[in-house]
Amino acid sequence: MTYYIAAKRFYFDHKVKEGGYLAVTDGRFAEWTKKAPEGAEVLDYSDYQIAPGLVDTHIHGFAGYDVMDNSAESLLGMSQALLSAGVTSFLPTALTAPFEELKAICQTTAETAGKERGAKIQGLFFEGP
Repeated sequence: MTYYIAAKRFYFDHKVKEGGYLAVTDGRFAEWTKKAPEGAEVLDYSDYQIAPGLVDTHIHGFAGYDVMDNSAESLLGMSQALLSAGVTSFLPTALTAPFEELKAICQTTAETAGKERGAKIQGLFFEGP
């Protein structure tokens, strides 16, 4: 299945394209075109700019949630809230802490990864020695 996203501007690796349509085929971005095919399904974001999602490789917390809370609720809350900042994946970052606390955070993160409805957990970052 293919549909098209209409937008004011599209940001690509090494260029910016003004206006046009970005094809989405089977849930994946495909080619950009100046004009959508006749009768195609179009999502109208013509007042917006489309850019690749950001990856946050070091984040302790966001929107009132904290990795050191060691809870799925905090990780899932961060996941959902990060989308508002354009972040599509992240590495929750634990502070320097005792081994048992870090081990528990690892376990919680491993059990939570894959259940996100927002930005995806891509791993875990340990800060400090």
